[in-house]
Amino acid sequence: MPYSLEREQVNSLQQIIKKGDTWARLATQKVKGNILDFGGEAIVIPLTDNPEIVFAMSRNNITPIEAKRLFYTQRLFSTLFPYHIPEFVTAWGSENKKAITGTMRRRIYDNTNGNLLSSSIDVVNFWEEVEEPRVFGRDLLDRNRKNYKFGPDGSEYYLDTITGLRLEISTIKNIFTWMDNHTIINPVTNEERGYTSEEKEQVLVAISKLRVLNQISVSEFRYWNKLWRTERANLKRIILP
Repeated sequence: MPYSLEREQVNSLQQIIKKGDTWARLATQKVKGNILDFGGEAIVIPLTDNPEIVFAMSRNNITPIEAKRLFYTQRLFSTLFPYHIPEFVTAWGSENKKAITGTMRRRIYDNTNGNLLSSSIDVVNFWEEVEEPRVFGRDLLDRNRKNYKFGPDGSEYYLDTITGLRLEISTIKNIFTWMDNHTIINPVTNEERGYTSEEKEQVLVAISKLRVLNQISVSEFRYWNKLWRTERANLKRIILP
């Protein structure tokens, strides 16, 4: 893993868990600067050795399968929307209920000069066009303003996790058709470009892994590398003839 929690941060998080992470106590920790933010699902802190990376500790233990599902869902959407969905650095889970589990991603700093909803509209259009029956966006489902933040580049980023994807074959075909018909615009330079073959491959791999993770059992988890590669080969024959 390229980044890790320092021992003092692990100790601090364990103390929070031990004493009970009440909202009042977490609010005090935020005022003191010990944590960046918190919500019903996670507590967010910057890494000691790299403040540009933040760790979102799950307030409910996540399993290894759930961690991979979170990571590859984020990989899918951060590839599709690099200026709206931040990339995860890593995610890890444990079957041990007392273990610290969560995700790491790059930090998005506040920019109060953004124009609300202006940059999330293409994400909303994406959901409508690919007909995936799970949507997010303040005007559709997620109305919690804390889950959105403007970055220094002026784009609006969605900071919560995305779950519940079905990824049926018809939806997957629509995703690749969408990539063929849409472009990525750099908000700083206004440079416009299409999706590269490498990005399409990243999307295919992420979808293949997610489809396996949606069905795999704990006992099958050790075979998951073989399973997702088989799924990728099957999808490639169907989606990319």
